[in-house]
Amino acid sequence: MCPKPQSLIHKTILGVNMGLNAKERMEDILRPVGGEAGLRLRLMEHGYSDWNEIKFYPVVAYFPKHMDSSDVVGVAIRTGYSFKLIYGCIQTDFEGVNEWYRYVSLHDDYNSLTEALLDHNKALIATEVDFKDSKNMTWEEILEEVHDGVRRTKYDVDDDDFLSSETMNITFGVSPDFTDSSDIVSFLDALKDFTTMNPNRFVKFIEQQEVEKIAEIKFVEDSDWSDGFVDEWA
Repeated sequence: MCPKPQSLIHKTILGVNMGLNAKERMEDILRPVGGEAGLRLRLMEHGYSDWNEIKFYPVVAYFPKHMDSSDVVGVAIRTGYSFKLIYGCIQTDFEGVNEWYRYVSLHDDYNSLTEALLDHNKALIATEVDFKDSKNMTWEEILEEVHDGVRRTKYDVDDDDFLSSETMNITFGVSPDFTDSSDIVSFLDALKDFTTMNPNRFVKFIEQQEVEKIAEIKFVEDSDWSDGFVDEWA
C-alpha cells in the first residue's frame, strides 16, 4: 500500500494549495523499502551495474472519478530506450480506485495498481519535460492531457528522448526475425497511431531486447464490490 498521510501530499501555504510535490511524495511512498537508498540496494541485488546512479522517475496518477487530487503511486527507471516500472502500489487511500483495480484485474493480469493506472491512461511516468511543464500547469492538468491522449504515459513505449522537448526519436520494439503476422499488425497499428499524432518526428527501428523482471506484486482476488460498480464497468 502507498503510505500517506493524505494531508501532506499537497502543501498548503497561507491557505493556498500549492499542488503536488511529486519528488517529495516519491520519497514518502518509498519509506516501506527504506527510502531511495533502500530501493537502490534492491536494484544492486538484482544485478543493476548503475544501481547507485540510476535516476528514479515518479509515477503520477489522477483518476478524476475516484481521486480529488493527483498522487504519486510508483517509481520507474529508464532501461536503454524504454522505461520500466520497479515500484508500484497495490492499494491507495482512494477506495474508489482500489475497487476499480479489483474489477479490472479480473480481465487483465496486472502486477500492481500502478501498472493498471498506466495502462488505462490514468497515470504517467513523470520525466524532466513533465516537471518543466508542472511549473506552469498543475499535475491534474498534465494528467488530463494523458486522459485525452495528447501526452504519453511513457509506459510500455520505447523512447530514446523523452528527456528533451526539442527533438524526439521513437523506437518501436520489433522482434528480431519480424516474421510473426500479429507482430507486424501490432507494429503497423502503433506506427500509424504515432505518425498521426507526430507527423514531423523521426522514427527508427531496433531489435527488441529482453529486460530483466525485477519483482512481481501478486494480487489476491477480492470479489467484494458493489452491484452498481459491476453494472457500470460490465
